[in-house]
Amino acid sequence: MSRRLRTAGLSLLETLLSLFVLLSAFVIVMSLFIRSSDYLVNVERKVMAVTFGETVLEDLRAWAKDYSNYSSDWSAKADVTLLEFPGFKARVSAAHPVVPSPCGYLELSKPAAEQTLMQNSFRDLTLVVSFEGSAQLSLQTRLAEPARAVREVSIREVSGGSSLSPGGEATYQASLLDTSGQEIDDVSFRWTVEPISGNGSAITQEPDTSLGVVKHAYVGNDGVSRFVPGSCRLRAVARYRAVEYVGLSSQVELLP
Repeated sequence: MSRRLRTAGLSLLETLLSLFVLLSAFVIVMSLFIRSSDYLVNVERKVMAVTFGETVLEDLRAWAKDYSNYSSDWSAKADVTLLEFPGFKARVSAAHPVVPSPCGYLELSKPAAEQTLMQNSFRDLTLVVSFEGSAQLSLQTRLAEPARAVREVSIREVSGGSSLSPGGEATYQASLLDTSGQEIDDVSFRWTVEPISGNGSAITQEPDTSLGVVKHAYVGNDGVSRFVPGSCRLRAVARYRAVEYVGLSSQVELLP
C-alpha cells in the first residue's frame, strides 16, 4: 500500500513539474512574441518616419524654388504634417551658413578681415521628425538660393565726386539686380577703367569686391604714375550662374 502511495506521489510531482516547465516555456514564448511584435512596430515606425521626412524635404525643396519663399524666415514651414502620414510631425528650422568663396581651404588660411565669405546663398535645414510627440529621427540638408533672372549691374557713387584732381580717388559700389529690382547677394565683381578721353587706375576694395575705386593716376609698365586728363568710366563685371554681366559708372572727369 505504501509503495502505491509513493508511486502516486511521484507521478503527481512529475506532473506538477511538467506543468511548471510548460507554463515557463509558454511565458518565455509569449514574452519573445511580444518583444518581436514591439520590435517590428518600432522598425515599421522608423521606416515610416524616414519616408515622411524625405517627403517633407522634397516638398520643401520645391517650395524653396520660389525666391520669395526661400528668402522668408521659414516660419510658415516650422511645423509640417501630411494627411497620408497620420501622427507624424516635422519641426523645421533653417539657418544661414557662412561659406568661404571661392575655395574654403584658401580663404580660411587668410586673416579673418581678408576672407571672402558668402553670407546668404545657402540655407541649412534641420528636420526633427516625431510620432505622437515622441522624436524618431533628425534629418539635415543644405539648399542653395534659386537662380534669379538678372536685370542689370547697377553702379552708384559712394564718395569722391565726379571730378578728380590729379591723385584724387572716387569710390563706387556695384550691385547685381534681378528683374524685380532686388539685389542678388554674394556676387563678386571685377573692376577696370574704361577710358573715354583720359585714363586712370582701378582699385578693388578687397575682400568686398562690390566696392571699386577709380584713381586719377595712370601707372605704366615702368611703375611710374602719370596723370592723363580727360574722362573715363569705371567698369564692373559680375559673374553669376556662369554668365557675365557688365555695368558702367557715370562719367568721371579727370582734371588737369
